[in-house]
Amino acid sequence: MRLPKLSSQGSKKTIPKDLVDANNQVFEKIHEELKARSMLHTAEETKKRLLSEKSSLEQKYLEPEKKKSSEVIA
Repeated sequence: MRLPKLSSQGSKKTIPKDLVDANNQVFEKIHEELKARSMLHTAEETKKRLLSEKSSLEQKYLEPEKKKSSEVIA
């Protein structure tokens, strides 16, 4: 059984579709990577904010404790 030869027009139609499909795959991969980077950046900013809040709360908690301990000693 012989396969029919593709005309030059037929192959031209499939090449652009293949290129479009390949470009779409690359675009999707880049898009997903950008989403992941954005989520990572958001998580890092949240971590910084929470650590800052933790430090602030620890200082607020420790100040009265220091005063109490110095009053007990005095």
